[in-house]
Amino acid sequence: MAEMTLMDTEALIQSRINTAIEKCPAATAVQLASVCFQDKDGTWKWYIERLFPLCVEFYEPVTIMDCCCGSGVMFLAAASCLP
Repeated sequence: MAEMTLMDTEALIQSRINTAIEKCPAATAVQLASVCFQDKDGTWKWYIERLFPLCVEFYEPVTIMDCCCGSGVMFLAAASCLP
């Protein structure tokens, strides 16, 4: 149910990360330096570990509304579907 509700959320998160990187002044220098150091298997890991911490203040988080008002199981299911 959570996967059906959260269609294409991975693309939304990647888009918001890219927007945060574009807004971050330090990110441009890090991205230029990264061309030499990225490996093909660890590119996403590299972004999350090295580049994203510089830009986290510019990131607009994804919000989820759990209108079931119960124990939060739907919220936890939605969180498990997000990258």
